[in-house]
Amino acid sequence: MALQITNNQGYFKIEGSIIFENIEKLTIYFERLLQEYDEIIISLNNVVKIDPYGVFLLKKIYKNALLTNKVFCLIGKENDIVNKAFGENSKVIWYNCF
Repeated sequence: MALQITNNQGYFKIEGSIIFENIEKLTIYFERLLQEYDEIIISLNNVVKIDPYGVFLLKKIYKNALLTNKVFCLIGKENDIVNKAFGENSKVIWYNCF
């Protein structure tokens, strides 16, 4: 499934797969977002596949947001695909939302 990201004033909805093939473009996209927004909320509810590269990218962006005093929140802990991909680390990511 192709990756699609929609933006509604800092609330980003990702639909599709966060996989190796998308990582380079996603990295550039999210790094730019961190420069533009003080608060970024990303919904992963409609992610159908995420591989270890996608998990690594989201953790990296999360850490960069913390270092630059930005709010970075992932929504989608109800998505079993995402929860399984993050494993034990999912508690850290979801805990800091709101």
